[in-house]
Amino acid sequence: MVFNIFYTFSKSSQKDLTQLEKLFVFLLVITSSMLIAIYGYQNFLANNSASKLKIVYVSKFTHSVQEHVNQNSVNLGSIDANSDELVPVIRISFNVSQTVKQNIQRNARHTISNVQDSANNIRQNVAQLQTFANHSKSKVMKQETVKSRKEDNFETGTESRKEESLLQSMTRNNNKCLTVPKLHIPKVDLHECSSHHVIIHDGGRLGNEMSQYISLYLLRHIFGIRVSITGRMKSTLSLYFKNISLPVQDFKCFTRNTKRIMYDNLYNMLHTKALEHFKRRDKGANMNLLNESYYIFHHPCPREVITAHRSLVRKVLTFQDDIMKKAKRNIKKALKYKNRSWHNSTLVTVHVRRRDYTRYIMKHYNLTQLDEVYFQRAFNFFRKRTDNPVFVVVSDDHGWCHEVLETSDVVVAGTKKDPIIDMAVLSLGDHHIISYGTFSFLGATLGHGTIVHPVTDNKLYDHYNCVEDNIFQPISRDKYVN
Repeated sequence: MVFNIFYTFSKSSQKDLTQLEKLFVFLLVITSSMLIAIYGYQNFLANNSASKLKIVYVSKFTHSVQEHVNQNSVNLGSIDANSDELVPVIRISFNVSQTVKQNIQRNARHTISNVQDSANNIRQNVAQLQTFANHSKSKVMKQETVKSRKEDNFETGTESRKEESLLQSMTRNNNKCLTVPKLHIPKVDLHECSSHHVIIHDGGRLGNEMSQYISLYLLRHIFGIRVSITGRMKSTLSLYFKNISLPVQDFKCFTRNTKRIMYDNLYNMLHTKALEHFKRRDKGANMNLLNESYYIFHHPCPREVITAHRSLVRKVLTFQDDIMKKAKRNIKKALKYKNRSWHNSTLVTVHVRRRDYTRYIMKHYNLTQLDEVYFQRAFNFFRKRTDNPVFVVVSDDHGWCHEVLETSDVVVAGTKKDPIIDMAVLSLGDHHIISYGTFSFLGATLGHGTIVHPVTDNKLYDHYNCVEDNIFQPISRDKYVN
């Protein structure tokens, strides 16, 4: 027999009871206990039951919480039901006979287990269907884009068919992806001080600064405009790379009177003007596409543009000799630890970023950190496709990598304290496994071979949706997707 007595106090939050309320509760408990003892004495003996008293906090008018209380009569304390109003409640209950209680619990556990199994199966099926749909959509989009690219002809001939193909290609642009034309506008002389120019923000860490520099370099390479960098960017990158050739902003030749703009907006504007100038090219139109100077104020990293110029990027961002020597020494030391030879192995470099990126990806993309599921799938991807692979991991969290990832063919390398050496290690791989961020992306881009990157159903992280090169291979990070 179960007998419940509820006394509810009107309170807006969980606070201590006043002295008067405590006295009232005490009297209520004593009185109730006496009534119960008189009324249920015989049933108590017959059913071998034991009385229990507890005080819990439950949410007013919340059925799920009430059900939780009914199912957990032995619990004592606060129950959080995410309710706006919580009230203290006194609950006094008798247990049913031990045999009946065991039968109920056993049946309940069996039912709950079946429901959980069914829910897991449904969740797995939904995740698989969603991932399949996303991958199919992405594949169709890539096929359409590759087809359109094959139709493009950017040679500056005089045939009308070539002109028509070029015009069609240059107008194939949507709101998110940047068109990557093979046509390059003749470059404006950097020392032509009367012409407008573009300068870029120099903030962020190594990956950001590398992205900013190469993004600006490609604007000049594709559209021929004048560009400049800050003295700080020049001095920082020159420590690491040989060919930092873009001019520093000298206010005598590069005005400081600039207009703020986002990289994608500027890129699309230049692309549109390039199309207009191409239409009028026989009229001797000036190919300077800027009518004012601009300042790119953020951290651009257009994956589709950078990937399309991967070989050029490797030439522009060439590591200093001493950095490459340290990186190679680091790899050899790691391979020796596993009794492996660089000469006889397929080197797959792996970047695992954890510590400083956890809050960032949650805030901006609602993503958690990559776990062993993604990395093991990536390892298996290369194990099936390459001969004698060895995975060299660089990370800011060596402890996690040693504990979770390291096996006979996975070794933790890198310096953890010197990012430029870690970046150089990443670039030396025959293939690459990346995580999130510009550091990971550029380290792999500076290397060769295939790049595996994480994908998920989360639509906020869409940096690789516009990348059409087959060197990028998606691997699902979701646990319930094969």
